[in-house]
Amino acid sequence: MKAAGKLVVGILALPVVLTFGYLYAQREPKKLRFYFEDNLESDVWRIPIIEPYQLITADGRSKQQAGYSRWNFQEPDFNVSFYPDSINYRRGFITFHDASQNKYGVCDVKLKNISFCYDYKQFREFVATNNLSKSLYNTELVYEGWSETRLLPWAKEILEQRWNLTSEKTID
Repeated sequence: MKAAGKLVVGILALPVVLTFGYLYAQREPKKLRFYFEDNLESDVWRIPIIEPYQLITADGRSKQQAGYSRWNFQEPDFNVSFYPDSINYRRGFITFHDASQNKYGVCDVKLKNISFCYDYKQFREFVATNNLSKSLYNTELVYEGWSETRLLPWAKEILEQRWNLTSEKTID
C-alpha cells in the first residue's frame, strides 16, 4: 500500500512540476542581453558598440562609395546623429569618421557628449591627448565580422572594462 501511495503522489505532482517548468521557460527576461538579443524588426540591422550605443540601418544594401554610410548612430541622450563609415571604441570613447559631413568625431560615453574635429590633424591631436587610438575600422567590415562571428574588434576592451581586468602584465 505504501508503494501505491507514493505512485499516486508522484502522478499528482507530475502536472504541477510540468506546469511550473513550462511557466518558467516562458517567462520574459528582465532585460535584453545587449550583445545577443535585440528587439528590432527583421529588416533593421545593427552593430552594437558598447551598451547602450549601437549603429542601426534599414538599408540592406552595402554601398562602398565616398560620402555615404548606411549606418546611423542615434541616441536620445545626444540629440545628434552621425553616419560613420569607420569607427572604433577605446577607454570610454567612440571615435568615428562621419561620411556625410566628412569630419571626425569623438563620443565621450561617460560624459555623453560628442566633439567633432573638422580635419584629420585636429582628430589626431585629440586622440593623442586622450591616449586613444587613431585607428578606425571600416563600418561595413565591422558589420560583416559581427554578423558572421559575433565578435567586435574592441571586444577585449569591453571585457576588460566590465570585469575590471587589465591587459598589462604586472611582475611581482
